[in-house]
Amino acid sequence: MRNGSSPSEITAGPDTFDSPAWSPDGDTLYFIEHTSTDNRIMALHAFFLGGSIDTRVITADTIANLVASPDGKTVAFEDLSSVPSPTVMSVPGVGDTSTTTMFTPPLSCNGFSWGPMITDRLIVGTGGLLATTASGFIYADSGSRTQSVLAFNAVTPSSAILRAMTGIGGTEDSLLFTLDADSLNLLTYADAPVWNAVSVIQGGTSTPSANGAIISIGAFDGQVNAVLPFNGSRAVGSKPTVTRSGSAYVFSGSFLGAYDKNGSNVAPSGASTIRLDPKTGALTAV
Repeated sequence: MRNGSSPSEITAGPDTFDSPAWSPDGDTLYFIEHTSTDNRIMALHAFFLGGSIDTRVITADTIANLVASPDGKTVAFEDLSSVPSPTVMSVPGVGDTSTTTMFTPPLSCNGFSWGPMITDRLIVGTGGLLATTASGFIYADSGSRTQSVLAFNAVTPSSAILRAMTGIGGTEDSLLFTLDADSLNLLTYADAPVWNAVSVIQGGTSTPSANGAIISIGAFDGQVNAVLPFNGSRAVGSKPTVTRSGSAYVFSGSFLGAYDKNGSNVAPSGASTIRLDPKTGALTAV
């Protein structure tokens, strides 16, 4: 049910079911089944599409507080067999019956949740995640949550020019920016929730410098889904161009690489044409 009406029975049986927990992508519903012989963590996959149930038998006397990780790959739970010091354990992967002890609190645990362990919230600036110095950055959020940050620097910081590219063929399903300078010597970005820094332009990498970059940020999730460093002068004829082909964006120019939202360079040898599907985030070199 999507609007609170017409509830549907997912599963039923002689045993006791409780603690339902959705995976972040909404494709899997985890719950606990208590039987007379053991306790099981169950996973119902895409029940709204008629999916199947996967059973994991956990050797714990009592299981409580199922919590799925943000990436959906791990489910944490409490093993209450050692009360008042329950062990928080995790089950990786669909169909995997192994468990890993994450921690054992000294006293009773009244629930827990997943979240990034941040020891330094500095992102841009000296000692920050993305740069020691930067002449500019792009920050994107959705509601009250930060979704992405991109930082850049140039040999001559005042030469860096960031422009928004809007109105390309209709609806804005991706926000496009063009960045150019005399010589960019830093361009890094990170997306929530993992916040792994991706170095696109930086000394010691395959692209230590570039004359510019095209940057795409998804309009729906606020995450960086494409960064295309390029070479060329500021003359109009040498700048990369952007067109629409159906729902895809087509970038043409002298690109030094093409980095997708996962930080993978899909054109490590460079490319003259790059396609971006803004709905799926798929980036391909033509």
